[in-house]
Amino acid sequence: MLLRPARGDDVGALADIYRSSAAHHVAIDPKRYRVPDRESVAGHFREALVEDGGDAIIVAEEDGVVVGFLHLRAMSDPPAYSMVRPQERASLDLAVLDGFRGRGVGTALLAAAVEWAKSRSLGALVLDALLANVGAVALYERHGYQPFGTLMENPLR
Repeated sequence: MLLRPARGDDVGALADIYRSSAAHHVAIDPKRYRVPDRESVAGHFREALVEDGGDAIIVAEEDGVVVGFLHLRAMSDPPAYSMVRPQERASLDLAVLDGFRGRGVGTALLAAAVEWAKSRSLGALVLDALLANVGAVALYERHGYQPFGTLMENPLR
């Protein structure tokens, strides 16, 4: 498996992988998730690849096919009034193409995230994961991610 920075010609593959992940989430919780249209997702990645905000998109490639990606975004410090301590950190999104999950792609991408963060002297990587996505949660926990809060919702409809 080859890990490398995403390029402009990866936009279609990034969109397909994201949509594959969305379909996986829809299967878990169809009331919360949807599969967005391909062009909207491709547009997001096109923009992300040209912005120069210190973010990174790393792809995993097997036999010339992009099968997963990691999108890292620098997080701004909390506002001055916040009780949360400022800390250099980044958020990450990880997605692996259906059919390639459970084959080490996510593990390799998470290792790349740590390497990227350490090279920038960041203090933490942050992600959100659907608790019902048991495989993903287990993967993240195996790689040192720990819950630190609970996101709650009161559905008013």
